[in-house]
Amino acid sequence: MAIELKEEKFQITTMTRLTCAKRIEKGINKMASVVQEDVNLAFEKSSTQ
Repeated sequence: MAIELKEEKFQITTMTRLTCAKRIEKGINKMASVVQEDVNLAFEKSSTQ
């Protein structure tokens, strides 16, 4: 039985430091239902699976 992955995209504003982006990624990746989280600081976007 295959698990269907759902991808969510979020707009992130006023974030100016790479350390903030990495902290968000690390925190969201710890959530039980999250497979992968990517934060793109340059484009101010986040993608979660």
